[in-house]
Amino acid sequence: TMHKMSPFLGSSRNTEIRFTWYQLGIQAEWPDILPGATALLKEQGRMKYLRPLYRALNRSKMGKQVALDTFKEAKDTYHPIAQKMLAQDLGC
Repeated sequence: TMHKMSPFLGSSRNTEIRFTWYQLGIQAEWPDILPGATALLKEQGRMKYLRPLYRALNRSKMGKQVALDTFKEAKDTYHPIAQKMLAQDLGC
């Protein structure tokens, strides 16, 4: 069922829709969601999206290392306060 919805929801230009879809996919431990979720983390700098997605990835079995790797790659594009808060959340 997630596979059927993924082409529409994962490719939406609406950040709110993508954010919600990626959170659901991460909670379901669905590995196919990871490329889209990490892409959003690299293109979006708002804490409204960053912090919940990073926390969800960090709590998931499949996403802890993905969260750390993505943060390492994208952190320099984030505001310094976001960098500090996310580093705390991820235990960096």
